[in-house]
Amino acid sequence: MHIYRLICTLGFGLGLFGAPYQVASAAYPDRPVHIVVPFAAGGATDLAARIIAPALQSRLGQPVVVDNKAGAGATIGTT
Repeated sequence: MHIYRLICTLGFGLGLFGAPYQVASAAYPDRPVHIVVPFAAGGATDLAARIIAPALQSRLGQPVVVDNKAGAGATIGTT
């Protein structure tokens, strides 16, 4: 039981030691955001994505691109 407590304490201490360095990372998102629609253009899903994209773009401050990847029963766009 003593070794388990020692390992947990060391792990917690190392986690706190590395925390300040995570704050210095780049703000998300740092490149364009892609919304993948697994259906053909002109459908209801495509329309919903294109309505959401401008609001998301203004909120994130990054370009938002709607990608339509239709085919294979939506498997291509889903993967």
